[in-house]
Amino acid sequence: MNNTWTKEQTIESINKQRKVLYVVIPILFIFIAGLYYLFASIYQAETQLLIQMGYLGENFTKGELSDFCLTYYNELWYESLTFACFWSL
Repeated sequence: MNNTWTKEQTIESINKQRKVLYVVIPILFIFIAGLYYLFASIYQAETQLLIQMGYLGENFTKGELSDFCLTYYNELWYESLTFACFWSL
């Protein structure tokens, strides 16, 4: 079984790998950026809900949000506060 490649085969293989990377890297970037903006918008909605419910003030800090989540997260299980609590850490 002869597995030696010629120089031309090696260059062709490298070029194919580059073409794949030129397609895959932008797709991954768009996917990660999309998830970031999705989670950020859910975080904003949940923190606005906490402000409307009176748990947080208008100008809350991350420390206040973290303290709230550590204190009340298990008690308010019926409210979906996962993104607000874990995004703030």
